[in-house]
Amino acid sequence: YPRLQGHLNRLASSAAWLGFDCDLAAIERLLAQQPDSGDWRIRLTLAKNGGFQATATPLVSETAGTRLALLSPSRIDSRHPLRRHKTTLRPQYEAALQDISARPEIFDVLFCNERGEICEGARSTVFVERDGRLLTPPLDSGALPGVLRAELLASGQAVEATLYPADLAGGFWLGNAVRDLRPARLQEEMPCNAT
Repeated sequence: YPRLQGHLNRLASSAAWLGFDCDLAAIERLLAQQPDSGDWRIRLTLAKNGGFQATATPLVSETAGTRLALLSPSRIDSRHPLRRHKTTLRPQYEAALQDISARPEIFDVLFCNERGEICEGARSTVFVERDGRLLTPPLDSGALPGVLRAELLASGQAVEATLYPADLAGGFWLGNAVRDLRPARLQEEMPCNAT
């Protein structure tokens, strides 16, 4: 499991904040029972009572090259307290991913907050490269504290910076703990104004 400790740390932190029971030793035992050959995406869910389950799906290989993304006209509320935690409460993201399901060339849908700032993608963290350093939206913009994001910030490869749609015009990067960083560009320019 690449970056397993980062995932477990985030899970434990969110469980504590939400008041969920979380037995990390039992979770690690379950993870050890997952497929041990090939590439898999493992999804772990934790319930308030401490119950948990893992599902494994084959990780489909991707072709090299630039990913395409769309900018959603839908806004997220950066002030919502659950924005700081990875949860299953993702209706805007799930709707956006369903909308692009018939468009395999589109990898992700990016969201702005109520101020028109870039937050994140439905499945990725956004990074913009400037002068050899990666810029990524701060948590108060509504970004999820992603595991890859935390790693890049801790290493000094990335810093937090408020980003706007115009900052994506020259290309950008999308990253997550499963796929790492991949170059990306917007397929269609759509407005992302404050509402």
